[in-house]
Amino acid sequence: MTRAERFVNFKVVIPAHFESTRFPGKLLATIRGQTVIDRVINIAKKSGATDIIVATDDQRIAQSIESSDCEVIMTSKDHQSGTARIAEVVAKKNWASEEVIINLQGDEPFIPA
Repeated sequence: MTRAERFVNFKVVIPAHFESTRFPGKLLATIRGQTVIDRVINIAKKSGATDIIVATDDQRIAQSIESSDCEVIMTSKDHQSGTARIAEVVAKKNWASEEVIINLQGDEPFIPA
């Protein structure tokens, strides 16, 4: 049984912060010709999620994924964590409390699909 079969409807939100302390701009770094954030989006697409949203506070990230067929929601620069960024998306989308939401970190390009 695949993950998609276990969770008939689930959403993936990818928090994507540009200003990393140790490696600023790492989501736009390339690995074998593909940015880190694009690799993560492609992993999310293989999951069977009903929605895939990138939550970012940076136009550079938003612009870099325009052709990815993935929704982008601009979030506050004031968030201290990816979870807080996702909470903002949940509020903006007005999702029900029983929705299954997967927090797929934007800087995990090798996580299995």
